[in-house]
Amino acid sequence: MKQQIYFEENISCITDEVARLQPGKILVVSGSSSYETCGAKTLIDRLFGQYSLVFYHDFSINPKVAELQKGLNLCRDAEIGLIIAIGGGSVIDMAKLIRCYTNLDMSLSEAIKSNKIYPRQNIPLIAIPTTAGSGSEATHFAVVYIDGCKYSVSHESICPNYVLLIPSLTYGSPRYLTACSGADALCQAIESYWSVQSTEESRNYAKEALLLLWRYLPLAVEDNLEARNKVMLAANLAGRAINISFTTAAHAYSYGLTSLLGVPHGHAVSLVLPYFFSLNLNVSSGTCNDPREVTFVRDRISELLAFLDCKPGDVGDKLSSFFQELFGEKNDEVKAKITDDIRKRLALSVNWQRLQNNPVKILEDDIDNIMFN
Repeated sequence: MKQQIYFEENISCITDEVARLQPGKILVVSGSSSYETCGAKTLIDRLFGQYSLVFYHDFSINPKVAELQKGLNLCRDAEIGLIIAIGGGSVIDMAKLIRCYTNLDMSLSEAIKSNKIYPRQNIPLIAIPTTAGSGSEATHFAVVYIDGCKYSVSHESICPNYVLLIPSLTYGSPRYLTACSGADALCQAIESYWSVQSTEESRNYAKEALLLLWRYLPLAVEDNLEARNKVMLAANLAGRAINISFTTAAHAYSYGLTSLLGVPHGHAVSLVLPYFFSLNLNVSSGTCNDPREVTFVRDRISELLAFLDCKPGDVGDKLSSFFQELFGEKNDEVKAKITDDIRKRLALSVNWQRLQNNPVKILEDDIDNIMFN
């Protein structure tokens, strides 16, 4: 089933669709406190209050397998006919995973580790993001943690059937959350554009997302509502881009910053993207990872420089300045925590398989000598 996307002005379309589905009981997967503070509760009550609603929000920002199991048990016991995910990326990931393991006939941990999916296709999933950044509503993969290790499950059936984009749900988001979410989307767009797995379609999504974010994200963190509208659209476009191309080196390295220091994901990626951008400028026949060869990669990098209005020698500094403006003192606080010991642990935590999607080969020295901009 092709994903259907509705915007706030078409909100009646989703209620009509739910009425057609006749779901019986609906599982609402949400954040805990954010469910009320961002306006999600008011929205759900208004749109779906006439249905029998079952709620699940008892899980971590980085969902654990035991928490997923609780959601699965709830879904089965309540005989759920529709799932609505309303929240940030972790909320949407949780809902995607619940939908995909409702028919499980083996150990949940083993199924996740072996990327085996057991979906019930007759349980539709509606995703309503309340942050503008992760793009989880647009992707066919989801993340869950087992014994502290991050696992990414990937399958075409994971992608939500319906997406409802309501920018007003982000209007009350704090500055730092807005910056983290938006920075994640911007990094996704750049990485998607140069990805080894990029296509013309993914690059079109990535370009549109990047141009919007480069212009409007600095305004969105200052609570400009028009800018917040643009950033939510851009985040969805970036999600659609990485759904095709996946991310590259900056994302692969950033997960260690989140797990070791607790740095929110979008902020973590932004700290290292300038370094990897500068590294990718030096593509050569000996370092090129992309089978489309050096000229292709150089052309994509040149296009990115044009989108950012940068010269090759300036791009690292310009990106660093952009993120410094977004994060301010929090940038300095994080950098102060990166000791020599942390650097060594970060290098050991990198998923080298994910680095293969970067257009330029990443060597151990590149990881050991990384600069945090």
